[in-house]
Amino acid sequence: MGASAAVAAPALPAAVKAHVADMRASCKDAGGRPGRSPELVQIADVTGDGRADYVINEGAFDCVGAESYFSGGSGGSSVSVYVSDTTGSAKQAFTHGVFGVHMERSGQTARVWLGVGGPLCGQKQFRSRAEAEDCWRPLQWKGGKLDFAPVSQKRPYSAFATP
Repeated sequence: MGASAAVAAPALPAAVKAHVADMRASCKDAGGRPGRSPELVQIADVTGDGRADYVINEGAFDCVGAESYFSGGSGGSSVSVYVSDTTGSAKQAFTHGVFGVHMERSGQTARVWLGVGGPLCGQKQFRSRAEAEDCWRPLQWKGGKLDFAPVSQKRPYSAFATP
């Protein structure tokens, strides 16, 4: 497991290590072997408080022999964001199924963009997944919570190279 870092990369907090350990165990339980996954955990300040936060993109996990286990198929894969506190611990602040993750870095901070579709892109009517609009929607830290920013901030799916 590697990490991309815009802020100094501290040792991974216990909650992040446990998440990755659970993934490794699930991979083995599915008959796979955990491989190199350099983009699995990305480290950046996503809350703007100057502390490292951790984005776990399960779609970037290499489970050799059970490759589709974490890819999620047509429903995408899971992404989880852990935010650090003043003690160096981290807690899970967000998790959702996505089609991709893009980190838009600026100095030591980063904005997390998630590839989503349908209602999360503001689409109200569609009959099947094939008719659903795909887009990139950013996360925002507001009032101590991490969640999707307003739909008005979405970008077309072609805005970033797909993972």
